[in-house]
Amino acid sequence: MSLISFPFMFLVLITCTMYYIVPKTYRWIILLLANIVFYFAASNWLIVFLFASIFSVYIGGLLIQKQTDLQKNNIKTLEKEQKKAFKNKIKKRKKWIVFLILCVNVGILLYLKYYGFFVGNINALCSALHLEFIIPMKKFILPLGISYYTLMAISYVVDVYRGKYQASKNLGKVALYLSFFPQMTEGPISRFDQLSEQLYIGNKFDIRNIKCGLYLILWGLFKKLVIADRAALYVNTVFGTSIGGFTAFLAVALYTFQIYAEFSGAMDLVRGTGYLFGIYMEQNFAQPFFSKTIAEFWRRWHKTLGTWLKDYVFYSVSLSSMNMNLNRAVKKHMKGYFGKFILSAFPLFFVWFFNGFWHGASWKYIVYGLYYYFIMMLGLLLQPYFNKLKDNLNITNESKLYILFSIIRTTLVVFGGMLIFRSHSLNDAWTMFTNIFAVHDFNILIHGLSAKDFVILGIGFFMILIISILKEKKTDIYEVFSEKSLFLRYGIILIVLFMIIVLGIYGEGYNASDFIYGEF
Repeated sequence: MSLISFPFMFLVLITCTMYYIVPKTYRWIILLLANIVFYFAASNWLIVFLFASIFSVYIGGLLIQKQTDLQKNNIKTLEKEQKKAFKNKIKKRKKWIVFLILCVNVGILLYLKYYGFFVGNINALCSALHLEFIIPMKKFILPLGISYYTLMAISYVVDVYRGKYQASKNLGKVALYLSFFPQMTEGPISRFDQLSEQLYIGNKFDIRNIKCGLYLILWGLFKKLVIADRAALYVNTVFGTSIGGFTAFLAVALYTFQIYAEFSGAMDLVRGTGYLFGIYMEQNFAQPFFSKTIAEFWRRWHKTLGTWLKDYVFYSVSLSSMNMNLNRAVKKHMKGYFGKFILSAFPLFFVWFFNGFWHGASWKYIVYGLYYYFIMMLGLLLQPYFNKLKDNLNITNESKLYILFSIIRTTLVVFGGMLIFRSHSLNDAWTMFTNIFAVHDFNILIHGLSAKDFVILGIGFFMILIISILKEKKTDIYEVFSEKSLFLRYGIILIVLFMIIVLGIYGEGYNASDFIYGEF
């Protein structure tokens, strides 16, 4: 059940109507029923895996909280030495609970999503070593949104373990948090303390929220159907072929534009649907193509994944005993900037490896993650030399020319990442990359798009650019739009709606193409 489908829109309409009809106390039940209907309609019996995550983290959270409360209630009565031993005992118990809950949730994800990857590589290794050992391959239907709700489940358990908040005794809150239907297919990767209360309390009807939600949904539909799916016609024609030169470069650039328009459009649809219920979800994008460095780009792109990786991978590795031992060794034998570089390089490796591997069960995605790791580490390693060069050339970070250069440089690096991400394999990515420089093809109009389509894409790009500039200046788009005359407001709405209906790219039966990030 896609975010752009009549069944989904019908479900939203019915749920929203029922939500505001029933008393506030019972509105969370309407959402929970909608979650179940949505997930069962989309995944049928695979809903059992979602239930497994819900019940495991709910019970795990309570068990962790029980140990925390046990420590609080008994620690004051113990002597100093006893306190230390008791704390260690409780901490070990909580770690075991977290470990078991993670085994359940991560184990399900690894088995269903990555079984083929692991078995394929093991079999290939055995074949290379001439070992007569073959593990049978299996294919699984992947539960909808498992990559998203698994990360949310992990964050809940780890946050309870860290004492960020107490475990919820309300199964309904945990279930709503993990299964809120608008975010199941695309994210964002929400946190329990940010989302659960909004889902549970029963929000009052607010016409501003309804308007904001409908505007966001309309804007998301425009970005997906008019821009992203039109760019896809060109991208799908060029990728995986021997076409090179400027045409191949343009395909990479258009794919970057496509995935941004589509993924940010999906987030507009998700957040817009949330607004209809008075629920505010995290923004996943913050004008990433104004970034001056790759690190900044990833702080602006897929923000909820980036913050999740920082909080639950980077910090976990940084505080691990292995990293602590490395820190002591580095501080003892390496001084200065290079020592600091080594200390940050170790935990960041796991962040970027996990980033790539989360996206898919393929070496292509691992290389995609490590590509950014290599670029960031190279930039970090050479930073003192860059700073010295800028000083010698009297270049300041505030220089408009230098800012423009930095943005273009960062965008080109992102093109390289998107080339890997979109290609069918690493070999295809390398072939296309070399063809960009080796083959001369400038006949761009024969590859899926007409001149009219390029004009439409240009208009779409300009519209996104204007909105992005306003957001970058911290402008409240809704307030600016609301201040315009009624005639102008409804004129703009009708024009955008007309463009979606007339210029949108539809498949058989007027269905929209699937979302790229829906695969993950």
